[in-house]
Amino acid sequence: MAKSIRSKWRKKMRAIKRLKNAPKELARLQKILPESVKMEIQNPDSELVTVRDPEEVKEEISKKKEEKVSLGRINKKKILDEHGHYPAWMNQRAIKKLNGKSRKQKKSIW
Repeated sequence: MAKSIRSKWRKKMRAIKRLKNAPKELARLQKILPESVKMEIQNPDSELVTVRDPEEVKEEISKKKEEKVSLGRINKKKILDEHGHYPAWMNQRAIKKLNGKSRKQKKSIW
């Protein structure tokens, strides 16, 4: 699409509005944070990323994988966990579809 004068003007005005509202928004966010977890945010333009050793990150990832494995077994065919529940992300339509496939397989055996 072509860059019209109107879209350029709107983009410019949005940028000005962001600059104008940044202090208010920062104050609101700091107010929302609970006292125990309050972070010191002095400059919104400063970097909020901390650099860590790759070895530390690998250790954390391996710990998380170990925790996931220890949570329980999953039946890969029916996607049921050890308690007989489907995963939270699975909707009823997908569950019915799975059950239908298993029923068809049972019928084709005879």
